[in-house]
Amino acid sequence: MPSARPGRGEEPRFVFKGTVRKLRASAEAAVKASSRTAIVRVDEVVRAPEALAEVAGHDVTVELGGRDKLKPGAQAMFYAHGWVFGDGLAVYAVDHPVVEPAHVAMIAPGGDPVSNLARADAKTRFNQASVVISGQVVSVTLPASSHAASNGSGNGEPTSEHAPLWRDASIEVHAVHKGKLSGRKATVRFPASTDVLWHTAPKFQPGQQGFFMLHRSEPAVGTRAKLTAVAPGGKAAFTALHPADFQPLDQANAVRALAEANGHATRGNGHAARSRRGK
Repeated sequence: MPSARPGRGEEPRFVFKGTVRKLRASAEAAVKASSRTAIVRVDEVVRAPEALAEVAGHDVTVELGGRDKLKPGAQAMFYAHGWVFGDGLAVYAVDHPVVEPAHVAMIAPGGDPVSNLARADAKTRFNQASVVISGQVVSVTLPASSHAASNGSGNGEPTSEHAPLWRDASIEVHAVHKGKLSGRKATVRFPASTDVLWHTAPKFQPGQQGFFMLHRSEPAVGTRAKLTAVAPGGKAAFTALHPADFQPLDQANAVRALAEANGHATRGNGHAARSRRGK
């Protein structure tokens, strides 16, 4: 079954090393062969969601969207999105650079493809975040703005079965790893709904501790509309809509490494500083 094409700028979620078996061909009935399609054997999965992590050794149909010209027998790195899931698998590759055997080890990170994708997602969300903090959720409440804002779309759209059911999580801030934040608390607006549009967004609960990648004016999931929800104090609410926007405490080293790599110094209140000295 075909899935929606990825939006412009979305990071490819299926990265694999593959060998071109046949050009202008398709092994998937739902995809018509054209000058841009090819049958490719997956030699090694580098980064993938769980559903695609075990396809090494299988043929997939690839719609080629990159500039590199491929020939039968050529090996390339395919940066792709899942596209058609039917009798076979078809993907859309936004890039597919040809690689020489001597360069493969430098391109493929090895390890578990699902874990590689999780790390890549965390890096992307860290880079996109307005503020990154570590802390603990101390309470979850309905937004103070209005009933419509808490149970509707939050962007002026009428309430529907896809309503996000907004909630506000109050987070006690232990340290700031990116951006600027005044005070020791941050408010994050998140969807409590488990509807298909919102089920992957983090659902915060009191007591949760970890790292929070906070965004402002991010498009709501499944829409093009910017969130206009307002947090206490009259500012645009922080949101954390991607699964990677919350990282548990056992990811401490990874998040701090991201901060250091991007030139961000970790700043904490007295409690956080004492906690770090005690580790």
